Amino acid sequence: MENKSLATKIEVITSFVLSLFFIIFLWGVWSREVFALGINLTLYLAGVTLFFVYRLKKDKKYVASDLTWIIPLLLLSISFALYENPFFKPFTMLAFPVLLALFYSYAWIERKNEIDWDAFFIIKIVKHVLSFLTFLLTSVKLLFYTVYNKEKTKNGMLKRVLIGITLLLVALFIIVPLLSSADPVFALKLKPFYDAVTKILSASIVAKIIVFAVLSIVSLTGLMAWGRPREITNNSKDIKLDIVMTSIVLGGIFAVYLLFLFIQLDRLWVGALPFDFKETENLVKSGFWQLLFLSLLNLAIFFFLYRKTVSVGQKLLGIFSFASVLLLVSSAHRMALYVTHYGFSYEKFYASYTVLFCIILFLWLISQLFQSKKSNVIKFLVFQFLWMFALVSIFPVELFILKSNMALVTKPDTKIKLFEMAMLSPDILTQIKKYKEEGKLIEEFDWNPWIEKQEKRIQDKKWYEFTLSAINANR
Repeated sequence: MENKSLATKIEVITSFVLSLFFIIFLWGVWSREVFALGINLTLYLAGVTLFFVYRLKKDKKYVASDLTWIIPLLLLSISFALYENPFFKPFTMLAFPVLLALFYSYAWIERKNEIDWDAFFIIKIVKHVLSFLTFLLTSVKLLFYTVYNKEKTKNGMLKRVLIGITLLLVALFIIVPLLSSADPVFALKLKPFYDAVTKILSASIVAKIIVFAVLSIVSLTGLMAWGRPREITNNSKDIKLDIVMTSIVLGGIFAVYLLFLFIQLDRLWVGALPFDFKETENLVKSGFWQLLFLSLLNLAIFFFLYRKTVSVGQKLLGIFSFASVLLLVSSAHRMALYVTHYGFSYEKFYASYTVLFCIILFLWLISQLFQSKKSNVIKFLVFQFLWMFALVSIFPVELFILKSNMALVTKPDTKIKLFEMAMLSPDILTQIKKYKEEGKLIEEFDWNPWIEKQEKRIQDKKWYEFTLSAINANR
């Protein structure tokens, strides 16, 4: 069959093995949500990644630079076996297939290290990722003919046997209940057999077969759709924007930013916050997100104007970018004051990490304005996101939150409430027990119910659902 040229027999079998692994070790995890995801999901995601990389190497499209996306994907896979972190794991599960599709499609592009990631390139990559839909039917046919090949079955013997067995089972499900009702002894003798067949044909088994088929189809379709050579050339048009208009826009926005920073100076750089919670919340939380949104808007302006004006315009863009960094620093300072008085949480930690991401990006963008050669700014942005996302996935976030709050709670006039950390997972169980024994949990809060809840979560785990933090807490 000509479709077999799209995927080898080894690749088809591997897709079956990966799907079977999911059915055996990841089935039913939704009953305990992310706490049932550990070594099992790490092995599955790493297996899927290496499955795709195998074809890349087999077709000699792999180069050393591909490690810049393979390593972060493997780190994201490994993160599930390290920590429980119920806040971050769902984001990782949603982001992983998108990142794999994007970077695997990119890996097959001819002269991929030379191409500029402009808007034209992004559209082409997205179209290549969406080509997944056009390969679905081909994948279904390929899997079907791998399982059932009429040419290798004399006179369709396998087909006839399967149909015969199916008809026999249907007949038995009608006949056996009737005979059992007529003779209780007969019913007792056949009950084990009847129960076994009923279990085989249960809704759970049917659901597993369906999920097995869907996963096999999805993995093989992705391999065939994205794992093929692709040539993309940049749009050669070099657009230059009017210097007068861009100067007015950038200069006007820059002046507004300076005015904002000047007016806010007395509140931006003070060493303490007001102790009224509502006032603090309005000053920090609302202001933080507004400034962060402005920073993202500034990024969009930078990408739109970069290398599209004369040198004077680029210098003005650099000044504008510097003002954007000041806004980010202002935003970071607000968050630092808030954290100092009210402690870390999931949201505050990841919001702070987002500010760090933006500051690094803006500083890099400013540095590129002094380079004579045009930089691949969108590519840098995408790879920076991939790496920083992967690195934070293997960072002990909950332990950092706990230890930071324990250090900050000793400061005078603190508003930190340690019991709020009861939202955290078994990642901090060992440390909480240690602090409890040492008498450092100074609030009148009973941690015993929380400890019992986390210990039960660990006890309910199967061996393949464990994480490193759970193993450490289970000692």
